[in-house]
Amino acid sequence: MAEEETLSIKDGLTGCFNRRKLRSDMKTELARASRYENPISLLMIDIDWFKKYNDIHGHAKGDELLTKMASIFMDNARVVDRVYRYGGEEFIILLPETDKVQALSSAKRLQALVEKTPFEGEKESQPNEKVTVSIGVVSFPWDATFQDELLKIAHSALQKAKQAGKNRICYFDNIRNVYSLRPASENCSA
Repeated sequence: MAEEETLSIKDGLTGCFNRRKLRSDMKTELARASRYENPISLLMIDIDWFKKYNDIHGHAKGDELLTKMASIFMDNARVVDRVYRYGGEEFIILLPETDKVQALSSAKRLQALVEKTPFEGEKESQPNEKVTVSIGVVSFPWDATFQDELLKIAHSALQKAKQAGKNRICYFDNIRNVYSLRPASENCSA
């Protein structure tokens, strides 16, 4: 792949795919999932208290945190999964052929990996002396069938997780039309 082409689909800081590539990949994956009647899920992940970390340690250390977080996500993704930097301190992981229960399991595993990873300066800048993440989970076809709708619901679930105290996994339960909140310490199941 030519360097210019790589730069157009990759985030320069983290090496993750970028938002432009996400849009393209979601279109392709949703078409494939629809045609073959396979599930697909999406994890929207936000680093908790990132602004506070940046304010205390500076943007260079914040960039190091983002890079390390991206490495955790990419190193622990399956070959078919794709990791994107969605913006700022938000990441998205696209999980083809993954239903909601499997996606919740992946979210829980990633959240635990982040919690056990030491990050420089976390004791001085994080309320619980630990860098954590909040995650919104959405699945096709149960929650939505269109790209923008999936992203909107994932963002809404992420916001609910943040509002509920951070370090949470939140997902939309379309059957009961409510959000189910799960602290990181509890089991996540649909």
